[in-house]
Amino acid sequence: MCWRESCSAETAKRVKAAPGGESVEWLCHPPFSYQFRSADNIPKSDVESRNGLEAAVRLLLAVALIGIVFACSPASTGQKSTPEQPDISRSGRDFLEVCSSVDSEGNRDAARIQRDATCLGWVEGFADGFLVHEELLSVPRRDRMACVPRGVTTIQIVRVIKKYLADNPDKAHRATRYIASIALAGAFPCKAAK
Repeated sequence: MCWRESCSAETAKRVKAAPGGESVEWLCHPPFSYQFRSADNIPKSDVESRNGLEAAVRLLLAVALIGIVFACSPASTGQKSTPEQPDISRSGRDFLEVCSSVDSEGNRDAARIQRDATCLGWVEGFADGFLVHEELLSVPRRDRMACVPRGVTTIQIVRVIKKYLADNPDKAHRATRYIASIALAGAFPCKAAK
């Protein structure tokens, strides 16, 4: 792109690994003619040398970081993952398996704590969503499916769902959201206003 009579050092382009294996510098001359000069005699500035070193250090650090990530990943350390717990929302059977130890005494190993937390978190989230849904739709209180009184704990709701499944084992194959909805509606019906 040089078309002036003389080119400054900034517009000269250095090409490395030119044909024949030697480094050359292309200098612009009017009109579009090029002169080849060996680049071995041209001193490199401090900036060029420093940028090359910085690029090499960055590349080395990136490779080292990737190596550390792979070396520390669970797959490479031989750690066994915890067995997958059932999907609590799939069925009443899975709900009972995950929530079996809630509200009972016994050891508090990590797997049990995880199951209990999963159970209580699912039940709390479901109950809140279930109850707020009709409120957001402005369904009158007397027409709502369930009205859970203030002060009822998540553990009490777990007990209600477990009792429903104990009383209706033939429904245990149904989705947990269905079972929990029917259990809440049966245990906490909304009373019609007089």
